[in-house]
Amino acid sequence: MTGKYTIVICKNEKNDEWDNFASEIPGVYFEQISLWAVSNKMLGWTTWRFYFKSESRIIAGAQVAFLNYPLAGKIGLVVQGPVILNEDTELLSIFIDEFKLFLKKNGFLYTAIVLPYKNEAYSNVFRQKGLSVKPEGLPPTAVVKDTLFIDLDRDDDSIWKNISPGRKRNIKKGLKAGPVFREGTKDDVKVFYDLMMAMCDRRQTKPTHKNVKFFFELWDNMASKGWFKIFMLEYKGKAVCSLAGFAVGDTFRYWKWGWSGEYEEMNFSSVLIWKTIEWAKENGFRYFDFVQVDHYVAKAVNEHKELTDDLKNRSFAGPTLFKLRFGGELVSTPGIYILFKNKIIRFLVMKLAVNLLNSKGVNKLLGFVRSVTMRNT
Repeated sequence: MTGKYTIVICKNEKNDEWDNFASEIPGVYFEQISLWAVSNKMLGWTTWRFYFKSESRIIAGAQVAFLNYPLAGKIGLVVQGPVILNEDTELLSIFIDEFKLFLKKNGFLYTAIVLPYKNEAYSNVFRQKGLSVKPEGLPPTAVVKDTLFIDLDRDDDSIWKNISPGRKRNIKKGLKAGPVFREGTKDDVKVFYDLMMAMCDRRQTKPTHKNVKFFFELWDNMASKGWFKIFMLEYKGKAVCSLAGFAVGDTFRYWKWGWSGEYEEMNFSSVLIWKTIEWAKENGFRYFDFVQVDHYVAKAVNEHKELTDDLKNRSFAGPTLFKLRFGGELVSTPGIYILFKNKIIRFLVMKLAVNLLNSKGVNKLLGFVRSVTMRNT
């Protein structure tokens, strides 16, 4: 579909028209939903939408979040986009040209675009357009590139068969103890948060979202549509573990979880995830997404290679190994590309700035600048 179209630029926090379009696209990611953006504003991000309409319906678009950096301007991020009706690559090509003009006119220094999973055709179009691959270390850096998908379009026995023998034993043992699995309510948001924080404290790690208000915002904005879910596992009347995820489109995405640390021998965390997989299948989802794994660790395991000490010491090695034992297919974004404001900026960033970004001092300075920016939003 490449006929006449109207360009729409939306700077409102919410956009039901866009959300209705995006949520019907197979594989759409929650960060392309405007109701996510409303909550993400708490972390300092501003979000706009740029899309095409034809005959009163949306046919292509992208939700771009950005941070304002003093002296530099806007640095944008499109996660798992653009969103294109019927994955029309000819339409995508036209969209890229118009999107570049929009970003330039609106003061974006550059914008990183994380392409949708399993879509090499989009990557081919971006390469044909001569766009640059995002260098490692160039902000924004907290970008998910790899995940595990479980195909739910199979019978339960086929899904169960792919789980590792040890994980199966753990699940059976936990189920035998008789825990109660249920969907959460708004009253459980704080309970989930406390379990997540307890787990982070034990691991001596910092949560990526440390303000409980952020989770209440997500609930208030997305739960009424069924797009944000919390699941609880209780034992002897007490919440032991919990997870939060997104139920947008045809994929349930297991996002965050928490565990009190109690009843370790019961393996209740494994039970919780297995029951959530069952829930996703029963409720018509096509895929169950574990949201993030370490590419190198997952690749080594899938190729039956011995894990080196370097791999074992990677920051996300533990969670990756835990997730891999549920089976699933390793999937990766086909590319992360950069749209620059102009050729001079492209040269400076690609040839000069990348070397500076490897400096710890520069990274600390960027972190400080961002923190100041966020406090002023």
